Amino acid sequence: MSMENFDDRVIAERELERAGENPGRVVVRMGMPVRVADGEWGCPFQIRGAGDERVRTAYGLDGVQALQLCMEMIRADLGALQPSHRLTWLGEDDLGF
Repeated sequence: MSMENFDDRVIAERELERAGENPGRVVVRMGMPVRVADGEWGCPFQIRGAGDERVRTAYGLDGVQALQLCMEMIRADLGALQPSHRLTWLGEDDLGF
């Protein structure tokens, strides 16, 4: 999915605080699930402000599963970033994903 297309399909964003060596903001963006093939849906997402900002996609059998898997992928990616970036949301370590 191209970046221009993704920007048009963003349905939710969450801003996190970064307290690591380079304090600032990290923005998690989720796109609308779309059918990519017969019986396959994709839900794009992006994490901005923590290094790799490419748009990635979680795939599922329908839009709901793609959205659920997208949330799981975001949770895993943020968990991997946590040691070096010390992310918080609303002052809490639970980022809500």
